[in-house]
Amino acid sequence: MLIGVVNKSPDDCAREDGVDIDVESLARVGQSEESSSLGRQCVMWACKNQARKRGLTITALVTNAKHKVKNVDDNGNVIYGPESITPEYDGLYTRDLVGKVCSTYQAPTIETLQLAQSVYDGNVEDPTNGATKWDSPGLLDDPDALASKREQEGFHLVLVPGVNKTRFWE
Repeated sequence: MLIGVVNKSPDDCAREDGVDIDVESLARVGQSEESSSLGRQCVMWACKNQARKRGLTITALVTNAKHKVKNVDDNGNVIYGPESITPEYDGLYTRDLVGKVCSTYQAPTIETLQLAQSVYDGNVEDPTNGATKWDSPGLLDDPDALASKREQEGFHLVLVPGVNKTRFWE
């Protein structure tokens, strides 16, 4: 058993909650990434938007564990190789581990499942105006560096009134 990994498949989690697997994944993202209902709604929309933009299902986006392979050469220089999949947690719900887009570790409440269904169906507005990325500055070592990187990549900051823990980027 791996620490920080849900020991049931996403299919089993969705079946137990009686929802579509992508609704389960959205709910887990919201439950794990934000504490307020509005914050969860925003994170779910950004996740849905990113999945659509990348041509992935929501579940594939949040459970695939792709990351750059990190090696060190003989001189101590860090070299990043091609992306690889870390098999121990690929395809599973996890805490915010290296290579994952976000945390999906926390089981959703009934309220969060209902909100996720509404976001998935498009029955509630997208307060992020199409954002595809999000972060929590209070949890980052250098939030300004990440903001600068995102701005250089062409993203624009979206602040949602009432959501103070998370920044969104479109």
